[in-house]
Amino acid sequence: MDLTEFIERSIGRWRSQRSGHHLAFSHFEEIRSTIDIVALEADDSAVIDICKLYDIAE
Repeated sequence: MDLTEFIERSIGRWRSQRSGHHLAFSHFEEIRSTIDIVALEADDSAVIDICKLYDIAE
C-alpha cells in the first residue's frame, strides 16, 4: 500500500478511544471522540495556507 491508497482508505468517519490511568491520584480517564476525515482539493484555501506556512511549493 502506498501513501495515496492509505489516505484514500482513511477517508470517512472514525471513532477514537483513549484512556489514562493516574495511579498516584487513583484516577481513571476515558475519552471517546468521533473523527471525520475528508478529502481536500489541492487548490483548497486551507491547503494553500498550510503550504505557505511551511514554505512548501505548490
